Amino acid sequence: MRPVLFELPFVNLPIHSYGAMIVVGFLVTIWFGTREVRRRGLPNIVYDLGLVMLLGGIVGARTFYVVLNSDDCVLPCAHPVTSEGVPPHVEGHFSWAESLKIWQGGLVFYGGAISGGLAALFFLRWKRAPVLEFFDAIAPFIPVAMAFGRIGCVLNGCCFGSICAPNSSIGISYPQGVPGAYFLHLQQGLIPSAAGESLPVYPVQLFAAGHDLLICVLLLW
Repeated sequence: MRPVLFELPFVNLPIHSYGAMIVVGFLVTIWFGTREVRRRGLPNIVYDLGLVMLLGGIVGARTFYVVLNSDDCVLPCAHPVTSEGVPPHVEGHFSWAESLKIWQGGLVFYGGAISGGLAALFFLRWKRAPVLEFFDAIAPFIPVAMAFGRIGCVLNGCCFGSICAPNSSIGISYPQGVPGAYFLHLQQGLIPSAAGESLPVYPVQLFAAGHDLLICVLLLW
């Protein structure tokens, strides 16, 4: 598992696996979609459409994450010490600046799918393009983007499956330090604090990726 693929030199900006896989999935989908749109004789605006969907999807995915994980965007604040020497009461307040730090990770697929789809609808309406024909052309390739997103989940350590048999040949264990299964199993008392990895869990993210690719094949057929 590798939640952070690498850091950009000089600026030390982390490139997160999940976000990177989402971008790769969109680029692959745009490439296939462009070929299909040309084959059907539709206006070749797939690259613009893809950019609109990507930007709209990121906004929605981040918004859903902030709503579901608002504690990650809270900064501590403290009241001054009283004259009686009472320690300050520590509270937290929501920080818009923290909520915009998308480079620190935090995207929810469902939010991106909803906002990306709506952005595509409005864009096609604005371009006076045939909406249903465009959606029909690119629909088989949307699951390809979803498959890359599930691979991003594996690398990120999220969306993991339930515990499987210790001797299972398909189980995967998450190492210490990767958020997800390890912290959950530690919190539930299933593993000791000195454990180097989580209990083996089913790789449901890879199952989902295979399922998405199967949907693509069926839609093309």
